[in-house]
Amino acid sequence: MKTWLYILTTLLALTLLGGLATNNDKHNGIFEALEQGNANELSFYFNQSINLTILDQTGLYGKKQAEIILANFFSKNKISSFEIIQLKDQINFSSVICNFKSYSDKSFIIHLTYYNINNKKVITDLSINYNK
Repeated sequence: MKTWLYILTTLLALTLLGGLATNNDKHNGIFEALEQGNANELSFYFNQSINLTILDQTGLYGKKQAEIILANFFSKNKISSFEIIQLKDQINFSSVICNFKSYSDKSFIIHLTYYNINNKKVITDLSINYNK
């Protein structure tokens, strides 16, 4: 009886862990790029135009221009810690809120929205502000 209970518990745990890994895997490229502060990799997911807010700079930018602005921000604010605070996953879009701290001990909050268009994640909105 103990053997069956052990087997069932193990299978249940593996199933649950597998489901969590699958959910995170589909966002993996975006999260990894954010965590590394890699604007080049993150821009792969940008829409052709993106609503971008970085502190007091807001606008609708083309993909390359947004990448340059974001790269400049990340070069001045190297990430020392990164945490996903909230992930709202819908059928066609997702919304993500993350916190990160820079090595200069500044704390920021990132909010981004992306849509699933033709099985590709496309970021349409990204904002970075001080986390108060």
